[in-house]
Amino acid sequence: MVILPQGLPEASGIKSSKITTVDKYTANKDFLRVLFLNLMPEKQASERYSAFSLAESETDVLLVPIKIRGQQYKTTPQAHMDLFYKDFECVKGEEWDGLIITGAPLENIDFEEVRYWKQLQEIMDWADCNIRSTFFICWAAQAALYHRYGIPKHMSSRKKFGVYAFENRNLSHPLLSECLNIIHIPISRHTEVKEKDFITDDSPEILCAGVGGVAIAADTNNRDVYVTGHLEYPIERLDFEYHRDLGKNLPITKPANYYINDDEESGIDFSWKDDSKRIYNNWIEHFLKDK
Repeated sequence: MVILPQGLPEASGIKSSKITTVDKYTANKDFLRVLFLNLMPEKQASERYSAFSLAESETDVLLVPIKIRGQQYKTTPQAHMDLFYKDFECVKGEEWDGLIITGAPLENIDFEEVRYWKQLQEIMDWADCNIRSTFFICWAAQAALYHRYGIPKHMSSRKKFGVYAFENRNLSHPLLSECLNIIHIPISRHTEVKEKDFITDDSPEILCAGVGGVAIAADTNNRDVYVTGHLEYPIERLDFEYHRDLGKNLPITKPANYYINDDEESGIDFSWKDDSKRIYNNWIEHFLKDK
């Protein structure tokens, strides 16, 4: 079950027996306590996606949204952020089990040019010493690999958009427990990280890779997880992005390996559903709970 802050609009709108709310997030020490640094433009949708991703676990997880102090928000009401998101400085002195950092539409910008890069570096460094495990998503995974290991991102010749199949390189790894030889992950990005850059002895282990580059990696001590796609995406998300960009006359192709028989009228193949459920559950059970 996932526990969210009382009053969070997305929580009240979710009809699920596996998601509930709590008034004071410090009230129960039996929860696994996970911070949620939400960098996505559509904050409320991202809240919902991550809540559902964690909800399948039998372990109770308290998810606390946090933000970088001083940021102004254009796509989410500032009042929502001020009411439901804690400044990082207000929570860093407490004990936390996990941290999730989402993606952000910043892949065309050098990391050092991101306006909150220094603050993000501070949070990543703090997590190294204070968090059992961090789950980095999409751009955040690229940012963390660059900050920690000097692994660069590379521009792709065209946007990778769709559901990509990646080879499972380590069937016995705890993050991939019960996963099959091929893992499906939604991808929506112009950049990738490449295997050739994982060259030092302390580089993370590549767990999944394919034509979309490195998809999943984990630190060799099984501390942190880097997922360069969006396992948290619900079934309809890529369809929404596709038609959103079409409506804006942006260059976009039909999402690959997404519609059944590549036909919108035939419906969507939710091929990543089981992989997402297993990987998030494994992260909770083996990276947070067991440590």
